Amino acid sequence: MTLQEEIVQLHEQIKKMEKLAVQRARRSAIGFGVVAITALISFVYGFVQLENAQRQQELAIQMERKALAAEENAILSRDKTEICQHELLKCLASRK
Repeated sequence: MTLQEEIVQLHEQIKKMEKLAVQRARRSAIGFGVVAITALISFVYGFVQLENAQRQQELAIQMERKALAAEENAILSRDKTEICQHELLKCLASRK
């Protein structure tokens, strides 16, 4: 084998190695891209879920306030009913 043939063979080996290196780099870039896209999707999903949770929390607070107001109204109604019943008993007792 002549020196010229060895040089040509060496250049061919270098080209093959460069092709393999480019393929590996391409695969790595695709892999990192997939991971980055997945992370971005997860981040956006988490942010959306956080906003939903905050909205649900606000709704729960509003519902709690309404429930407390309804409870207060129920207590007032019960107290008024008890007062009316007591007055009615007094009235009936005074008629006897």
